[in-house]
Amino acid sequence: MNDPDMDGREAARKLYGAPDSTDQNNPDSMPHPSKRKANRHEREIVKIAEAKGMEAERAYASNGESLGEVEACDCLVRGRDSDVMDALRIQAKRRKSIASYLEPPEGTDCVVVREDRADNLVVLDLEDFLDLVTDTEE
Repeated sequence: MNDPDMDGREAARKLYGAPDSTDQNNPDSMPHPSKRKANRHEREIVKIAEAKGMEAERAYASNGESLGEVEACDCLVRGRDSDVMDALRIQAKRRKSIASYLEPPEGTDCVVVREDRADNLVVLDLEDFLDLVTDTEE
């Protein structure tokens, strides 16, 4: 077992039969499919914001604390001009399908929803929203 050409991980695998957690071909080391889908969604949001000329970044491991924000913050988007907007703290949610009443009907720009005794929430296209907060339209 004292093979000088064998590193620590190889020795552990040989000794304990444990899989190497860094092995990309090992399905046990891959993130869950829903986590990969969430990561893609966060990257998509960043790309859309950057295409609008905004500065955007994804939180490491989807933990906003890595950006100095609350844990629930997945993406941070800053406007073109720092005087116009400090930052948008975005929590990204992606589902196979969402309730149909949350999709703006044809001919409308957004949907406003509210629970009883709660605040109003607005649902609208991300690009339209980014145009609104940057006060531009392309």
